[in-house]
Formats: sequence, structure tokens, C-alpha cells
Amino acid sequence: IQLTVDMPPNTERWVQTQVASCDFVDASDFLRELLRREYARSHEERSWLRAMIAEGLASGVVEQDIDDMFD
Repeated sequence: IQLTVDMPPNTERWVQTQVASCDFVDASDFLRELLRREYARSHEERSWLRAMIAEGLASGVVEQDIDDMFD
């Protein structure tokens, strides 16, 4: 897939600075890396959330009134 991305001049300069100062071939290479990182971060967050839900479900039901829990 090929996309065209419009960005403000200051963002474009920042991207070009990142390309020049790192080991990226071009802006597309840099943006692909950002997308890979975001995908991985998003996947980790979903995994963490699933683990927390499972932990909560496994902990059982509390019969105590919620207002009494924070007194």
C-alpha cells in the first residue's frame, strides 16, 4: 500500500532530522518504524488489560458495599 501524508513544515523538518540523525534510509523507513513501535505498544497494552481483567475475574466477588471499602 502506498500512502501520501501531509504534515506541517515543522513536523516535516523533525522527520527529516530523525532520518538524518538515525539509521533510516528515508522518511518512509522512519514512519514504518514508528508504526511498528505503535503496533507493538498497542498489543502490549491489550495484553496487559486482558491480564488485569482475568485477575479481577479470578479474584471473586466482594459482598461488601463499595462505600464501606473506602472509609
